Amino acid sequence: MTIRDLNHNSEAVFTGAKDYKHACLRKLRSMGLQKGSRIRIKSIQGRNIILHVMELGVELAIDKDLAGEMEVC
Repeated sequence: MTIRDLNHNSEAVFTGAKDYKHACLRKLRSMGLQKGSRIRIKSIQGRNIILHVMELGVELAIDKDLAGEMEVC
């Protein structure tokens, strides 16, 4: 399952990515997103999904294309 498959207010655990070479994913990893990070979908706005990364206490806006690469359970 990917982040794109989740609904508003869903919680999940980030388990990895299909394509680790995606430039945006590398930037998210440098900000602290890692396997096992708990995330919650705060809202879905057009092409963007707003995530709340609970361990970091930050909100991130990601594109739906990138969300389709990020696997969760």
